[in-house]
Amino acid sequence: MKLDTETQKALDAAWNKETARASLERWLGVCAQEKWGNIPQDLPLLVTLFGASWYFTRYIFYRGNEAVALIDQPFLFEQRLGFLVQDFSENGINRDLEDNLHRLCLIKNEIMLQILLAQLKGEFDQVRSEQALTRLAEAVLQVMILLCGVDRETDGQFVVLGMGRIAGIEMTYGSDLDLIFLSRDNTQDAFERIG
Repeated sequence: MKLDTETQKALDAAWNKETARASLERWLGVCAQEKWGNIPQDLPLLVTLFGASWYFTRYIFYRGNEAVALIDQPFLFEQRLGFLVQDFSENGINRDLEDNLHRLCLIKNEIMLQILLAQLKGEFDQVRSEQALTRLAEAVLQVMILLCGVDRETDGQFVVLGMGRIAGIEMTYGSDLDLIFLSRDNTQDAFERIG
């Protein structure tokens, strides 16, 4: 496998060189097989990603050229978050819950990938990444409350308390949500759909 200088440097600096090399070879094979050409343009960044995250390496191969296209696009975080909430607010209620959950998962992973890419490029430091991941978690929670109808079943008479990392605005890529739901009425069924 012959690589340009920048891609070779990225491979040499990769946290997990063997995984990065194997994933790059596989990716180039997929691109040739699917006739996608040389994507992404920023191949060194893809190599860095392959060496840094097994989770997002699998995601890249699952989503293919759609995920890799994110590498070459500018990341407009505020717009992506706003679109996420607005899209589900306008279009989510009348659609199938399972379809919505699948779509939400894909969009959440795309935004998480873009946060990681911004971090790998040096555009986001650790604090900015944690803030962005926390805001993403809050947006996903807002969409889940909407999709599961908790707001309708409680007439908006409920509170969600965030504990741990979400409360400290310190979410990381592997963080879970520690939440407490408080409501005036018995809405256990609605909350169980979120959990």
